[in-house]
Amino acid sequence: MLPIPPASPLLHELDVVAWDPRGTAAVIDELRTTPPVWVRIGNFFRSSLEVLRALPPGRLVVWKLEHWGEDTAHRLMASTDVAPENYVRELMGLGHRVVAYTFSEVNRRLLRADVPELPELHVVPVALKEPVSGDGRAAVRAALGVGGRELLLGAGGLLTRGKGLDELAVGFLRGELGDDVHLLMSIVLDTDHLTAADMRARWERLAGCAATSRFHVRLGNYGGWRWMSDFYRTVDVVLVNSVSESWGRMVSEPMGIGRPVLVRRARCGSNHVAPGTVLVDDFAQLGAAGLGTATDLARRRAEGLRKHTCARYRIPVVRSEFLSLLRSHTPPSRLAEFDRLVRVPEALAALDDALCH
Repeated sequence: MLPIPPASPLLHELDVVAWDPRGTAAVIDELRTTPPVWVRIGNFFRSSLEVLRALPPGRLVVWKLEHWGEDTAHRLMASTDVAPENYVRELMGLGHRVVAYTFSEVNRRLLRADVPELPELHVVPVALKEPVSGDGRAAVRAALGVGGRELLLGAGGLLTRGKGLDELAVGFLRGELGDDVHLLMSIVLDTDHLTAADMRARWERLAGCAATSRFHVRLGNYGGWRWMSDFYRTVDVVLVNSVSESWGRMVSEPMGIGRPVLVRRARCGSNHVAPGTVLVDDFAQLGAAGLGTATDLARRRAEGLRKHTCARYRIPVVRSEFLSLLRSHTPPSRLAEFDRLVRVPEALAALDDALCH
């Protein structure tokens, strides 16, 4: 479940209303009593329409749209039985001022092809968080029993089919990436009923062999940035095996600290975060020699990719783009309020958090 952000007078996050345990009535009441300048909705969720239907016309709405790529059956994020073209028509007919954006040019192209009814789509990328202090590389590796010079691969994210995490875990257990490396799987689940031991047993069954001491599993919560900062610092190479991604924070985040990243070649957002990303056709067929060759190339490119990623996606850069977009669509009657709020630290902090997702 996504964390529910605090209400902000500058940008209220309706993007996560589909997961808000309070229900739409409470969200509607909150928006009526403390009207923000802008509200942000995401994709094609019924709950967002329910809220916007209940509000007087004229709300300023920024609409974040994602496309999961051409190699997946679930290309768009939508409520069950929602027809995106009908969703667009109803949303645009509610009388609100709607500004739509997506994360990349490839997303824009795919969205326009799948939903021609969409309004003009702007492009604002996902912002890159600054790493925070944690236990540190040496401490995490010591806790895992990984020596300082041993190669530690890392993979992680939400355990969904499109991320390819089962394939990586099973392939590693079967020795497809060599027998002298470690793999750390950092997994987020949509249930609290499974443990790391359960996940190890799952992958052992799928692989048909027992896990070795070089296979490490950690379960965490969505948005656990302290741990993920440690994760990126601790591993030597990040493997991204996704075929379904609107952006790819598991690509941009490690790149932002100069970590080598290997990304599966796929027609989705993970392949378009940065030019020069090292792409792998199939991790299962890569083998130890191929892994070594690809890793060497990723190491040589890591500093250039770090510079590109930081220059393009750091929070101040993305925030400036996003605020310029919003301000250009804010009516004159609300510009004074908008300009006041962009100088309020709490309002900017909430905005920055939203731009990282």
